[in-house]
Amino acid sequence: MRTKADEKGQVIALLAVSMVVFLGFAALALDGGMIYADRRDAQNGADSASFAGGAAASTTMEALGVYYAIFDCSEFNTSGKEMQQVHSSILTAAIGRAASNDYTIDSDISDNNGVVATCVDNVNMGAYVDKYIDINSVITRSSNTSLMHFVYDGPVQGTVDTVVRIRPRTPMAFGHAVVGLNDSSCGGKNGVVLSGSSITNINGGGIYSNGC
Repeated sequence: MRTKADEKGQVIALLAVSMVVFLGFAALALDGGMIYADRRDAQNGADSASFAGGAAASTTMEALGVYYAIFDCSEFNTSGKEMQQVHSSILTAAIGRAASNDYTIDSDISDNNGVVATCVDNVNMGAYVDKYIDINSVITRSSNTSLMHFVYDGPVQGTVDTVVRIRPRTPMAFGHAVVGLNDSSCGGKNGVVLSGSSITNINGGGIYSNGC
């Protein structure tokens, strides 16, 4: 037969389990808010870095006369070329803006703290070739927790990234001679209609339609 003496000490075990649960909820409430705030701040830092790089790219391309027709990604990392100056201005502006927000990044994102600019000039869109520069900023921030270390002994950090896309200045309808601007993509409405003989010659331009 069990006696009350056999049940002594059970409250200590229950109290220990309850304390772990309590600390878990407290960590979620207190430290969770801190982690979210730190992540939001890091996201703002990445956003501003990429936007600063994009603004620098636009300003530099305009100043150097880099527009759609001469936008050439093969010169993006070639010393002395206009596109190389665009590349350099992007990195300088993005890294500087991140530093003004107390984040240290460089031109390498392999460690999740950096910014890279990727140039693309060969995306065939049918009526035109898409050309652009993607500025990708990545920031990792660690959070100082108050209670979470009681239930988790690893680092508490979050990584965020932002991509801003910049395109070169482009002539209306990409320089085509005949342009059809209708308010829908087909749907019974024609964009450009050619009629007459089977041969149509367009010299010094092309035909562009944003519909059919």
